[in-house]
Amino acid sequence: MAILAVVVAAVVVVACLVLQGTSLSSTGSASGPDTLDGAVAASSNILASVAGGPWHLTSAVGLGYRAPWTLDANRLKTECTPISGSYANATYPAGSGNYTEGQAGVWVLSFAAPNASSGILWVVVGFGSATEIGVVAASGVCAEDSSFLGTVVDSSVAMEQVLATSNGTRYAHMFSLANATYALGPGVPPVWTIHLSACTQVVSGPGTLDSSVWALNGTIQDPPRVPSIC
Repeated sequence: MAILAVVVAAVVVVACLVLQGTSLSSTGSASGPDTLDGAVAASSNILASVAGGPWHLTSAVGLGYRAPWTLDANRLKTECTPISGSYANATYPAGSGNYTEGQAGVWVLSFAAPNASSGILWVVVGFGSATEIGVVAASGVCAEDSSFLGTVVDSSVAMEQVLATSNGTRYAHMFSLANATYALGPGVPPVWTIHLSACTQVVSGPGTLDSSVWALNGTIQDPPRVPSIC
């Protein structure tokens, strides 16, 4: 979807992977939406089982879309050099649109290891179920995903900071539901970039909000402006 490319152009690979798709049920157990911390915890078995670790988080994108969409994992092969993995596509149902807790139905996560030759491990966590997408070489467009993020605040903290501002509070009062994208890294120092959109094809108005939060300490980097017109 175009939302992701607008929110964080730096996460090039993820932008290529996310496509709007048809409504199909997702695979695996569905335990509901997660914050970043929950998504990383759900990935623990994969991180322990994939050779080349220990694996450390290098980027994350949370997708809270109110429409079904597909992650086209095969396109990862065209953007980066594949090392291992199934690169299977996955289609996910629509999310609830409740963004206030920093939760997303699906998270796309990248991890790197101290040895650069281990590559970049991509994992998708969809409604509580983690799946390995594949491992790609830490080169080309994927080289930017090789720097460890270290200890960062959760997406719930970043969202709380945004909504605590005057324009964030205004947006929450105007729109209880919205499409949400939470993008973290890659980059030093890491930044949470948040995009909210309540725009539809039949309603126009102040439906979008953008802001960013320093991920190391949870303070606002770029406060949200007055919600913009769709």
